[in-house]
Amino acid sequence: MLNHRIAVYGPSISQNALDKLIAGLPNMNISVENNQETVLKKLAAMRYGADAVVFANEDVTRYIIRREALSGLRPLATIQPLTYLYGFPLKSVKPGMVADFNQALNALCHDGTLPRLARRYNVRMAACK
Repeated sequence: MLNHRIAVYGPSISQNALDKLIAGLPNMNISVENNQETVLKKLAAMRYGADAVVFANEDVTRYIIRREALSGLRPLATIQPLTYLYGFPLKSVKPGMVADFNQALNALCHDGTLPRLARRYNVRMAACK
């Protein structure tokens, strides 16, 4: 019978999602590491075994692979696309602050600044509004 090794950074949202995804599946061995860099470096060095996989945030993973010049790694599947959000603490938001922020963010998107930053860090960006 096959043993499946999945490595993940944890404790993290990724680890929580993985636990839910594989709940009840037999023969799943999870390796939890304290940072994403360790997970990817060990995978690239085949320290989890030749058939192991990593469960991780795709954007963060692409960035680390590029930054650390790791080779031999490729994405297998997207479980669920991520949407990044921002928030403001209610106690410190002044009238008009969120609207001003959104207007500035929109301007940066349309003038090419945000797409340029997204490419630099290899992050997929939502369309400009």
